[in-house]
Amino acid sequence: MRAPFRYSTILSALLILVLLPVYLLTLLHGPGDHPDTAKFQFVAYILGTPHAPGYPTYLVFTHFFVKLFPFGSLAYKVNLLSAIFSLCTCWILFRILLVLEVTPFIAFLTAFMFGLTQTFWSQSIIAEVYALNALFVALSIFFFAQWHLTRRDHFLIAACAIYAFSFGNHLTMVTFLPAIVFLVCATDPGVFLKPRLVVPIALLILLAALQYYYPLWRYNDPTTLYLDMQTPNLRKLIYAVTGGHFKSQMFAFSFSEILHKRIPMTARLIVNEYSFVIPLILFGICWFRHRVLQVFFLLSITGNIFWALNYNIPDIYVYFIPSYLLMAIYAGVGLQALLKGSTVRIVAPAACLIPVLFLFMNYNEVDQSRNTAGEQAAAILRSAGSRAVVFGKGRPLPKMYFFYYLYGEELYKKQLYVVKFTRNFLLHYVFDKRPYHVRELRRNIPPGLTIYCTTPEQKSLFQSLGFLTQRAGPGVYRVIATNAIHRPKSIGAEEDEEED
Repeated sequence: MRAPFRYSTILSALLILVLLPVYLLTLLHGPGDHPDTAKFQFVAYILGTPHAPGYPTYLVFTHFFVKLFPFGSLAYKVNLLSAIFSLCTCWILFRILLVLEVTPFIAFLTAFMFGLTQTFWSQSIIAEVYALNALFVALSIFFFAQWHLTRRDHFLIAACAIYAFSFGNHLTMVTFLPAIVFLVCATDPGVFLKPRLVVPIALLILLAALQYYYPLWRYNDPTTLYLDMQTPNLRKLIYAVTGGHFKSQMFAFSFSEILHKRIPMTARLIVNEYSFVIPLILFGICWFRHRVLQVFFLLSITGNIFWALNYNIPDIYVYFIPSYLLMAIYAGVGLQALLKGSTVRIVAPAACLIPVLFLFMNYNEVDQSRNTAGEQAAAILRSAGSRAVVFGKGRPLPKMYFFYYLYGEELYKKQLYVVKFTRNFLLHYVFDKRPYHVRELRRNIPPGLTIYCTTPEQKSLFQSLGFLTQRAGPGVYRVIATNAIHRPKSIGAEEDEEED
């Protein structure tokens, strides 16, 4: 028994050693992938709140990591943490396959392949919640499967604890609930009558629910620098964490739209993700021998895909990562079946090429190492100096990039503010010289600060209103009042101060 153990240990270590350099080589170094990437970087650092539903688990993990890890910029450290979550996910996938009696070498190849799938890899090198979500999915599957196969109580307690805490990272974990209920009922329906299990599990669920005290705590702390999700009371907290802001996007499609648009879209995403491995996945589904776990896995995939089919958001592709993880398990089982018997000499060399092909297919698509988007925001803020208001550019330089440098790199201490170019701000702050309230900061911008604009359109508008503009640095202009300025009846700027 010791030789296989040593062999699997070596391969699990090798898995980390081959994936880590790939993630490091393609890692995003700064804030510039997406506004949410920059937001998660600085919000975790200052213990603020991002958009609903709040993601307290991710924020707390990230906050402690960036405080304790000594190397790199804030953005680099937060992006690196996603890579660490993904490495752990691949290692757990390796262990799941061993539990399902897949040989260590096939488990290694499968986990290596999954680590290089396009969507999962893309979320492993930026600041986002999906790498941690994949880790929670993998851990839940591992412990529930272990409990089903061994009937050992501590595996069930661990599985329930992990599943309960996962809700603090991403609420789509609820889509696994039908599969989990089935597994528990099929394994031991009497588990609900055992106080030695029910009591600790209930306490762990209650403890996990306390994660959502985080947004209440941060809202009621007057020193909190940034609050996107604002929850002054329990009613608003429940509304936010149950997705109240997004209910119009949930179940937003008719049956016809699901049939003719969403299902073909899902099929295209799966083909794009796994391409030539799809026959192997289907073979693994047919070959799978654990009947209860088979239903558990298929229900998990069904729940995840059903939710994604009905949710109308532009970045829906990342919601399929849990299904891709489960498909990887089937791919490993299918590969194991093919390598039995006389086909081993033919299939084994081809199997070794699978992760290599994924590496070359996806490298250029996901590589973020040369992405310098967002760095212009830092140059603009440094050009503005201190005691100033800067108009954010919108896309391709959204407000969150500026906020990363303001709060992540602490430029806010120079009394710098960034606002969106809106009609209300121009009328009330620039012309009426009144304080301007910023919702996320819960404070007013004091009147009289120097104003800087950042686009030719903004510059032209100020000039048409009688202001002078003076170049202060690359892409930034100081706005100077003159005797010729006039208050307009209407301004061609945006209406409100919505999030970029």
